[in-house]
Amino acid sequence: MRAFFREKDGGAESTVTGYWLFEAKRLCSAVLLRFDGQSREAFHNHAFNCISWVLKGGLTETMLDGSVRRHEPSWRPFVTRRSDFHKVDSDEGRTWVLSFRGPWMPTWREFLPNEDCFVTLTNGRREVGRFGLAAAAAAGLTLAGCVDKGRCLQSHVEHSDEFVMLQPIIDGSGGTIFIPVTYPASDTTVCDRWEFPEGRPHGS
Repeated sequence: MRAFFREKDGGAESTVTGYWLFEAKRLCSAVLLRFDGQSREAFHNHAFNCISWVLKGGLTETMLDGSVRRHEPSWRPFVTRRSDFHKVDSDEGRTWVLSFRGPWMPTWREFLPNEDCFVTLTNGRREVGRFGLAAAAAAGLTLAGCVDKGRCLQSHVEHSDEFVMLQPIIDGSGGTIFIPVTYPASDTTVCDRWEFPEGRPHGS
């Protein structure tokens, strides 16, 4: 567990800075987020569910399917689920958001529009896999311009134990209730060494 620290939320290129009250990835986290202008081009989902309140400013959340959601200051929070694939822009230069996050799952994904490619990430933003849009549509049969790193030559398995956490849920009256949610044990294979780390050479 870590407490009272500041760092970029979403990698070095992110336009979001987090001021963490505490972070315990197996349990929950509380963070004050500062959004500065436009998001990176990459769409992404998350390793966690979360509920958030816009305190000042405003956000435009663009989903991968093209739909758009607006979030403005309100006493009612908005919910971001692990399955939501989005990117988020600050509408008014700088926006402040208070966010409470649930436990982390081992992996999450980003979609890189310029490469037409999905990337799977794990702790420390380490890449553990990637595939193109055609691969997603055809069960991994092609790479559709995505960087082909070849075979994984060396890997290790990271294990997450089963745990139970009280998950915040918005009820029908707009209030927040907490229900126990069990997250099953899981194993994630992480590639440490690829056949072609910089991409497969042409003609090979």
